[in-house]
Amino acid sequence: MGLEQEFYLVSDTIDINEIWMLRENNRVIDNVVIHDDIIQYITDSLEWIPSKNPAKKGNPDDQSINYYGVTLFDEQSSKSL
Repeated sequence: MGLEQEFYLVSDTIDINEIWMLRENNRVIDNVVIHDDIIQYITDSLEWIPSKNPAKKGNPDDQSINYYGVTLFDEQSSKSL
């Protein structure tokens, strides 16, 4: 079995610190698991999507996905997606 990337849809009111406990407290609205081969194939298309990276101090605005960690998409991101 190859590497898989997990994506979660959560409420916009969720605290960043709660992201790490999503599965345990059932605050996930929906989720999808995408095989890494597909992510690799569409990486160029993902580069322009606005996002946030909670792994960086202050949860700064960013673009693309955090390949090795959590990526947050907001309403603007979802329109681009």
